[in-house]
Amino acid sequence: MNQKERMLKNLPYRSWLDGLSEERMDFLSKVSVPETCSGLV
Repeated sequence: MNQKERMLKNLPYRSWLDGLSEERMDFLSKVSVPETCSGLV
């Protein structure tokens, strides 16, 4: 079982193994985060 399978089954996993950190960075680069309106504070 690789680390991603462990993560998906809610088992302990090591995110620095099996390319999970690279996969996370790739995902974050594709997701756009909406900016908050500073006038509504």
